[in-house]
Parts: sequence; C-alpha cells; structure tokens
Amino acid sequence: MDVPGLPELLYDAEEQLEPTPGRTVSGEVPCWLSGSLYQSGPAKFQLGDGFSVNHWFDGLAMVCKFALSDGQVTLQKRFVQSDAYKKATKYNKTIYTEFGTRAHTDPSRGFFSRLVSSILPTDMTDNNFNNVIHVNGQLFAACETTLVSRIDASTLETLEKVDLSQSLGVNLCCSHPVTDRDGSVYTLGVTFIPGFRYQVNRIPPAPAAANGKQAFAGAQRLLSMPSSWTTAYSYYHSFGVTDSYIVFLELPLLLVLSKVMTMVVKGRALKDCIEWHPEHRVKVHVLHKADGKLVKTKYITDVPFFQTHVCNAFEEDGTVMLDMITSEGPSVMEAYFLDKLREGKLYNEHTMRVTRLAIPVLEDLKTAPENVNLVGSDSTRAQAVRRGDTVTLSLDLFPEEGAEYPTINPAVRGRPYRYLYATGGFEQGPFRSAVGKLDTHSRTWQFWRGEEGTFPSEATFVARPGGSGAAEDAGVLLTALLGAGRRPDRFMVLDAGQMEPLACVEFQSRVPVMVHGTWVPTESTHEADGGEGK
Repeated sequence: MDVPGLPELLYDAEEQLEPTPGRTVSGEVPCWLSGSLYQSGPAKFQLGDGFSVNHWFDGLAMVCKFALSDGQVTLQKRFVQSDAYKKATKYNKTIYTEFGTRAHTDPSRGFFSRLVSSILPTDMTDNNFNNVIHVNGQLFAACETTLVSRIDASTLETLEKVDLSQSLGVNLCCSHPVTDRDGSVYTLGVTFIPGFRYQVNRIPPAPAAANGKQAFAGAQRLLSMPSSWTTAYSYYHSFGVTDSYIVFLELPLLLVLSKVMTMVVKGRALKDCIEWHPEHRVKVHVLHKADGKLVKTKYITDVPFFQTHVCNAFEEDGTVMLDMITSEGPSVMEAYFLDKLREGKLYNEHTMRVTRLAIPVLEDLKTAPENVNLVGSDSTRAQAVRRGDTVTLSLDLFPEEGAEYPTINPAVRGRPYRYLYATGGFEQGPFRSAVGKLDTHSRTWQFWRGEEGTFPSEATFVARPGGSGAAEDAGVLLTALLGAGRRPDRFMVLDAGQMEPLACVEFQSRVPVMVHGTWVPTESTHEADGGEGK
C-alpha cells in the first residue's frame, strides 16, 4: 500500500542535548501532569557517504525525552552511546550483526580475535532501539539481547552497559519486561547451553538501587524449560502476567541454530536465520507466578499465527484471558526493509489486530470433558476444547485491522479491564493518522485522528490523580504526532475518556520515529539520575 510521507520519516536525526520548550498551539497541558516520557527508536541509517543499514530495526538507537511540568513540555534527544553506535560511526559500517544488516570486520581487533568471532558469533549488538524500561528506579534502553544501556534520566547520557546474562543467566532477553504491583519485574529470555531453553526470571523490588547492576540484583529463576525444537527456538517479543499466572507462547517463527552459528562467516543478518513454519501451530505455556511451576496441560491453538505485543492478561472464572496483537504471518518483518519503505510503500501482507485467547487452567486434564467448549465466559468468543491429552484453543479476533503498539491503564494490568488503546504505525487502514480506543466489552473502536499524512507514535496512558475509585479511562494519552517534514512535529495530550485533544505542543526541531517507551512520574525520576557508577 502507498504511505504518503513515509520516506520523509527515514532521515538521520540530530541530537538536542538541552531541554528545549515547545510552543503550545492549542489547549492547555494539565498542570497535574508532572514527569517525563522516555522513548527509544532507530534514528540514524546512513553511515558515511555510501553505507546504509538495510532494515528500519537496524538504525542506530536514540532516546527522546518529553518532560512535562507546570503546563509546559520540553524535548531532548540523544543517541545511545553503545558499542554498536561508536564502532558504526567510527568505521562507517555495522560491526555487529543487526536484524537486517550483516556484521562487518572490526578493524580494532587482531587477526586471531576476528577469526574466533567469525566462527563463534558470541558478540551481541547493544543497539538498544526498541524500548526504554524503568527497573528499580533506573532507566535502561533495551533491545532483544542481554546488553542494556543505563541512561541518565536528566541528561540522557549513556552511563554504562549492563550485561543481563550475569544477573539473569540468559543469553537473550525480551525487551518488554512486566512490572507487577509490588514492584517485582518479570522477564522472559533464552539460554543456549546445554540446548535452547526458555527462562522466566523475577527481579525483586530494590528501590535503593544506585546503578545498573543493583537494579537487576537478586533475580530468581522461576522457570527453565526446553524449546519444543531441538535445534531452534521460537521468536518471542512479549508475554502476559496476571495476578496468579505467567503466559508465554511458542510461535512457529523459529531462530535456527545452524544458521545463527554460521551467520558471521556466511555474511548473514539475523533475519536470515529466522524461518516461518505455518505447518506448526502455536503452543501456549502457563506457569504459576508464585513458584514457577508449569500447568501440565498441553495447550495448542487451532491455527498458526504471529504475535508481537501482549495487551493485557487477566483471570476470569478459572480461565486466563490473553489479549495480544497478532497477524496470520510475520510479513511485517519483511515490510520494514528500508529499500521498500523509501519507495513510500508498506508491503505488509498480514495486518495486525487485537486478538484474545481463553485458556482454562486445568491442573488435572482428566477432570475436563472432551469435545465441548471449556470456556464459560460471556466476555469472549474464543473457545477451548479438550481432545485427548491436549486442549485446542481458538482465536477471538476483535474488529479492525492495523492495530499495534497497545497500551492500557497500568492500574488494570494483570486484571479484568475494559479499555485498550493502540496506534497503527505506518498502516494506512482504519488507524491512519489515528489513535484508537477499544471497548473490549462492546467490541467497538473510537478514534481520534490527526491531520492527514501524520503519524502518531505509541500512545502512553497516564492516570489522572484520583485514587482507586477513578474510572479506568480517567487519564490522558501522550503521543508524538509526526508531520513527516511537511508540517511541524507535535506532542499531543489526549483525553483518554473522550478521545479529544487537551493540548497540542509544537516543536521547531524534528522528532524521530520512536518505538516504545515509559512514563516516569516526577517523584521517581531523581532515582535514575546518575547515582553510583555514573
């Protein structure tokens, strides 16, 4: 599909080290909004005169900060000073394997070191473009490796690189950890030796953490289980957490060991090591949050699908409801290659949508009847049917295609909820230039739409002060509205209840396309300003 303005979004961003105020062009920023929205994304694609990375995910990471105080909004931008950034800008080529761009020889290494690294690709990228996470008072830019970058909350300086393999004992780690109400943080990762295994960790609250190492200290391994494939493991990006359970999926999108081990010597990017196997269906795993024990029942879906983000998960009448963003296949990964995006086109065969699974928690499968729907809830059309030693799950597809980047009121995370918000990224369907609000009860969408040809970033929900008795949608949505170089970039504050704008703030400098981020209230930001180890 044609996406007007898309090529103009793929520029090399410039840093803005000092907070620069925006100009409020309409409405008023609520004075109770006090804190900062941190987001990261790929923001530099050209290296030198002739080298370009191949994929949008390969752009060098930048962190943006929108600081809100006393009705004003300021903007800061800074590149993450990762090893990937430093070497790429020094040698004008990618030195580490990225998603769509292969690794190149590192001139700073000796011959023997280069030889070993080509045979054993142990060097992971730390190009942390995917998310900014807030763990025990510290800010980190993250991607899908274990190498996260601690960020100064005030200046956006990169303070240190933290290797989560040392604290979590994993080789790769999901960039969407889940923070529980008690401050515990749950992570999903993969270990390689003695074979591919999925691992779930719990990081205890540590409000006095002064550096990156302390923020992840004391992690407890809740689960380690083997991949269903001996020589491959399933791609994962997020998972669900309820009051009592953790749920993750094994998708038929596989990273293949033989291809990963030879990707450097054969000049492969990470994308070249991934295989889609629609002949397999999705396996669903449920474990008890308290002790990590797996529910022994085998769950499998009736059709294969690709999943990106979990919207929310909650329990209802002995069933875990898992709401997520899915599509029939992973074509979105191919769609984000820059040669295609620079044509102003999005070649995405499989569009995303909100989907619900209903997973009855059966500790003893023999007690469940066969060939009948085990889901007794009226809140979903999803079904679960026992056939022999397996429960087969069917999908409940909510209306409207094109939804991505879901967000909810954090107060209802892991619990029954009603409202979900989403944007569409580069999609040009119902979510074109829009932020949507899904009423999961009535299954209807309400949209706020910006000017034609604009691109809203991921929306972030901030609850209005009012305590536990406030309505679920009592709050605001924060999103950057990108003008694609044809009009100024803006920061929007939307009423999350009415889906109407409360304020529009315009910036003279451009805002790059960001991926994910986090809101940190003012009372929490001082904890992440430097500290020991700065």
